[in-house]
Amino acid sequence: MSIPEPDLNWLRSNLELVVFCPEVSAGLPTPRAPAEIIAGKGVDVLKGFSKVVGNDGIDVTTQFVAGAKNALELCLRLQICSARRE
Repeated sequence: MSIPEPDLNWLRSNLELVVFCPEVSAGLPTPRAPAEIIAGKGVDVLKGFSKVVGNDGIDVTTQFVAGAKNALELCLRLQICSARRE
């Protein structure tokens, strides 16, 4: 889902936009295989009960958790108060 152009223009004019890909920050390449949480939710991954696995069968849990931590650190450092997934 993309942001309509008038809204994006407003955002660009009124806010500082920060583009960030957690997975890339943790070392995953682009393009890469789509990945899904297996048998659980995000919190289960963080607790070590579930894994994130690509449709190619590769476990990318470590990279996804590292990317989430990187994103949190960036938000805290820059005092980012809103995020959107694209």
